[in-house]
Amino acid sequence: MGKLVSEAKAAYADESFRREAREIAEDFLPLDNEALDLAEGRKPGDPEPEQWWK
Repeated sequence: MGKLVSEAKAAYADESFRREAREIAEDFLPLDNEALDLAEGRKPGDPEPEQWWK
């Protein structure tokens, strides 16, 4: 576990690595949102429900 943590720290210290990680995350955001809609019982593209915390 220690080796994994040290490699992760070294990778994220590199700005180009962080930039690429952000780009990949942005590419997958629509798919993540669609999966969340399905998990919460909504159809993809349905309007967002009212915020429950208001």
